[in-house]
Amino acid sequence: MPRIIRRILATLAVGIAFVAAFLVVKEIKTSLFRQSPSSMEEAGEAVSATTEKQIKLAQGNATQNKSATEILVDKARTDVITTLDATKTDKDKRIAASNFFFGAYFLNTRTRAEYCASRGIKIDSFVAAYKLQNRDLFVSAEKYQIEDLRDHGYTYDIDQLYKMMLPALQKYLAQDMKDIASMMKISESEVCQSLEENAAMWADNMDYRKRVPDGAQLLLTK
Repeated sequence: MPRIIRRILATLAVGIAFVAAFLVVKEIKTSLFRQSPSSMEEAGEAVSATTEKQIKLAQGNATQNKSATEILVDKARTDVITTLDATKTDKDKRIAASNFFFGAYFLNTRTRAEYCASRGIKIDSFVAAYKLQNRDLFVSAEKYQIEDLRDHGYTYDIDQLYKMMLPALQKYLAQDMKDIASMMKISESEVCQSLEENAAMWADNMDYRKRVPDGAQLLLTK
């Protein structure tokens, strides 16, 4: 096995910051449904500001043995478990699982692709592999997004939802790519190249079923 592939596998075993992105949809919708912001854009901006504070705190607490990404991942995993434990009905649990899934899905199919494209590298193969790997989960998660937004007086628009999430996701992704590159001892552009050249492997290791098995089970339960 090439040395670069071994480093990729080791990095993925540690965890990638898209776990932290699980919470972005939940936080944006919580802000939106409170009706405190005057627009969907303001809900996204509020969560982006919170995200920036969380990342700076993680950066300040990072050590040689634990990156900011890993600190964010640990916090996110705890928050995910707490959120699922606190929900009372099956429908609420599935909506929570849908929120978590969409954070990961957007980060990997849109934000990561945009980030690499800005460096002149297309990762279309990775995006296609990730979408294929998670197709059944996406269909179920989207159904719950539509229902949840409708129940709160909003119309589901996938592009609008992503637009709200983008400022926060960009911050998570920038930290994510920086730490992956550092752990693998390559440049961020080379990480992008690896995503494209080893698309199936990256997609398999980022499979939502592996990251949040309880959430995946909720989404796939009829």
